[in-house]
Amino acid sequence: MLRRVIWLGVAAALLPLAALAGNPPAIEWVHQFYGQGEADGVWVAQTSDGGYIATGATMPVDSIRPDIYLVKVNPRGTVEWERSFGGPDWDEGKGVVQTSDGGYVVVGLDAGHLGTPTLIKVDSAGEELWQRFLSRDSCEWGHAVLQTPDGGFAVGGYKSGGDTTGLWLVKTDSLGMQFWDRIYQTLYGDQPNVFSIGLTSDGGYILTGEKSGQGLWLIRTDSLGGVMWSETYGDQKLAHGYSVVQTADSGFVVTGAGGSLTDQADPSVICLLKVDAQGNDVWRREFGGDNMDCGYSIRQTADGGYVVAGIVVDAGNSNDAIVVKTNAAGALQWTTRLGTDVWYDNARCVEQTTDRGYVVCGYMTDPSDGRATLYIAKFAPYVQ
Repeated sequence: MLRRVIWLGVAAALLPLAALAGNPPAIEWVHQFYGQGEADGVWVAQTSDGGYIATGATMPVDSIRPDIYLVKVNPRGTVEWERSFGGPDWDEGKGVVQTSDGGYVVVGLDAGHLGTPTLIKVDSAGEELWQRFLSRDSCEWGHAVLQTPDGGFAVGGYKSGGDTTGLWLVKTDSLGMQFWDRIYQTLYGDQPNVFSIGLTSDGGYILTGEKSGQGLWLIRTDSLGGVMWSETYGDQKLAHGYSVVQTADSGFVVTGAGGSLTDQADPSVICLLKVDAQGNDVWRREFGGDNMDCGYSIRQTADGGYVVAGIVVDAGNSNDAIVVKTNAAGALQWTTRLGTDVWYDNARCVEQTTDRGYVVCGYMTDPSDGRATLYIAKFAPYVQ
């Protein structure tokens, strides 16, 4: 089920930086999706036919146990199909990738299997082909998935339990059967997490997350998961890393939350951190910071700059989805908000589209009845 949003609020944000920003691109369309009654969006990607695939969670209005939600739309945002997967426990989608055969693989959480990451493969029409559970022997979470050059998949998440706790990287074959996994260990009792994983130009992986007491964590590995370098950036008050991509100069850029590592009531900012190929700081930029602001997703754009999706919290504790565009040096070019002033909204994922516009996905409250929805928003290309 979808609804065309006509109550979208768009405004320059992140004052006092708004005065320095240009006009944001026009919004071509926004659609909300309710799934089984309510829904939440965390990931979107453009598909080979020009449409979009998104994942998150959905549940009936009177339930507290969601299912994995997958929705495919055409280039104008009209539903082509939608599917839900799950059992009687808590299940949710965390990431989705289109596969080389035109189908899709979604990674999510299956609470009915001790919080085990699950991989679900569907064909181009959304029909399930197989499901795999990735687990050692305790609680694991899967937060990100990508297809590797050999046709298999890599999943990033974390393992917590027994005497081993750490960031978790899993490699599978094309049928989701596990080849190997690596745990990048922290102290027992820590709660590290991988929120993002990317392929590097040499066939390895880059992972970002957080390390308790040490803040934003970056790990670069070789193609077999062997650590090439590992760095934390808490000394710069970078508390959380939520999204990382390799940049055209072979370095990396990360977005997340900057703020106190010890005081959760301390205001946080949307942060961008640029590092070189060895993980050395190049520059850091901050946006917002009056309340609990955060960047969830970052991509490098065709002009060499960056686009970030996240959340800003106003003084009245209303939460808005926000999209920020910078140039290659991290200087603000434009920013815009989605949602209303009195509801909870966020932007969890952004991607530049083939027409050099942008697509954004996240959570948006329907003001007519307060229901949660997964939304997809399509922006026109940015014209300076």
